[in-house]
Amino acid sequence: MGLILDTMESYLADCAGRYAEQSLRRFRSDLNVAGGFEEAEGSSLLSMPAGSLKRLFVSYHCFSIQSFRDKKSILLQYLHWLKGQGYEVQKVCELLSEITYGDISPDNEFGKYYFGSFSQLALFLRAHIDRAAEEKGKDKAEFLTAAVLSVLAWHGLTAVEACALQKSDVSDKNETMLLKLPSRTVELEPEAAGWVKEFLLAKGFERLKGGTWEMVTYREGIALLRTTKADSMTPKSISNMLTRFNACLPDAEKIFLYARIYVSGKFFRAYRKEESSEIVLPPRKAGSPVRSEEREYYAALFETYYGPEDHYKLLREIRLYQEFKQYFYSVGRG
Repeated sequence: MGLILDTMESYLADCAGRYAEQSLRRFRSDLNVAGGFEEAEGSSLLSMPAGSLKRLFVSYHCFSIQSFRDKKSILLQYLHWLKGQGYEVQKVCELLSEITYGDISPDNEFGKYYFGSFSQLALFLRAHIDRAAEEKGKDKAEFLTAAVLSVLAWHGLTAVEACALQKSDVSDKNETMLLKLPSRTVELEPEAAGWVKEFLLAKGFERLKGGTWEMVTYREGIALLRTTKADSMTPKSISNMLTRFNACLPDAEKIFLYARIYVSGKFFRAYRKEESSEIVLPPRKAGSPVRSEEREYYAALFETYYGPEDHYKLLREIRLYQEFKQYFYSVGRG
């Protein structure tokens, strides 16, 4: 575990008696998010650069200035406690003090990390690959893995499902590509199928070494996802792969993150279901508790099971979905 998850219980124990139970639950929830982010980033909160700290706030889904201030206050309060435990926190506190709501506001978040359609995702992927190959002097095929990861995320495969996908699970017949998962079959968009087919057949890519282009081959195995160093991938290696892909162009308009692309695809499909009246949602007041009979509607809409214990998770999903629709599909948006 990372620093936050290692120290959280001690911190909350020190807070007990000085804060209401509701506040302690909020502290725990926020620190769990931050702790998970630490593990995903592979670095401690204390050593994160400003860009990572901004992404941490993005992961909180702060859709108001007050929400942003609350999250920031909880982090600074926790850091003050760490200082009392002997940790050096001055640098990260200074970086946090410079982050504003404008850095992570909804428009900033959706414009940077989310996609409103597969055609938009494909457009930005092609542009990113073309520019990165030209500026870095690389073979475009070296970025094919990142494209395929984005395709799988958009079509609703979790990182774990993507890692488990075997070459034999890919069916390409009658101009339609299907991915056969244990629980369902997924049909790919035509352009997505092109990337997957190319990667399925690829032996590797060329890399410039000492002024000469040399072939670098993928490790052979049964998994669709493989690299030049391993015959399969893990959720962690997926994250690392996309981090390197993004790092090629740090000033790029879009950042490709598996979880954000996954949510983009899920919300796009939900919107299409609403628009076609395939699923009619019961009327509800924004922010009101989700009744048990409503869960089946949202489970079908978001392609996700929600149990009674997922009440707050579902409320966050609903709120994020409404913001997603407002950003991408409101009048005046492309």
